[in-house]
Amino acid sequence: MRVRVLAAAVLVALLTALLVGLPLTVFALREDPSTGTVVAAGLVATVVAVALAVGVGYLQVRMFRGPLAGIHRRAEHLGSGQKREPLRP
Repeated sequence: MRVRVLAAAVLVALLTALLVGLPLTVFALREDPSTGTVVAAGLVATVVAVALAVGVGYLQVRMFRGPLAGIHRRAEHLGSGQKREPLRP
């Protein structure tokens, strides 16, 4: 579960960077070929954005792991026919 959430965050970050960065890069190079520094700055910003998105995805994984484990445990009890969780001493 943890790997899936993190992979989804990385995929969303990469797709967003491509959808925004690629047209901007093509437009910048088409207008003036000497805008290499602008394109380089855009690529650096894209890499930073992807790194931040991966970090946010990792934090989400850590935040949701506990509640999802509890929901999974309750679903297992309901699926086995038990109405309540066993009593804890």
